Amino acid sequence: MRALTNNRESIQSSGIIIEDFLSMLDKVTKSGKNWMARCPAHEDGRPSLRVAVGDRGILVNCYAGCSYDEIIGSLGLRPSDLFFDALDSRTRAFYRYRAVRDRLMRLDVYCAIYQAEMDKGLLTDEDRKRFQDHIANRNQALSEAAELRREYGFEDSDL
Repeated sequence: MRALTNNRESIQSSGIIIEDFLSMLDKVTKSGKNWMARCPAHEDGRPSLRVAVGDRGILVNCYAGCSYDEIIGSLGLRPSDLFFDALDSRTRAFYRYRAVRDRLMRLDVYCAIYQAEMDKGLLTDEDRKRFQDHIANRNQALSEAAELRREYGFEDSDL
C-alpha cells in the first residue's frame, strides 16, 4: 500500500475524489467503468478490491471478504470520507451530472431496443409497460441533466 501523505486533513474537510482514493492503492487497473486494486486490509497477492463511483460516493468491495470499515480504516480514512456530501457543491454536482449522463446512455439503449421490438410487433403488454417506464425515467434524467447544466454550466465535453 502506498504511504499516505499529509492529505488526511484535506480529505477530512472536503471529502475525497476518485483519483485521490486510487492513488492510495497498489496495482490499480481499470476494469470497464470500475477499477481493481490490491485490498489494503489484507495481504493481497492479486487485486481483489473493486472500486467504483456511485451516485453518492466511492464504492469498494473486497472479493476476499474484508469489510468496508476494515478497508477504509487500513487507509487511515473515516467511512464518511468516501461520500460526496463531504465535497463542495460543484464537485458533488459534477459527479451527479456524470451519473445522470451514464443513466441516460443506458436508458437510450433500452429505449432503442424496445422501439425496434415494438416496430416489429414483438412487445407484450408487460414489455410496453417497461418501455413506458424507461421513457419516463429517461425524461426525468434529461430534466435533471438540463438543470445541472443550467445551474453549473456543465457540458458533455466535461465528462
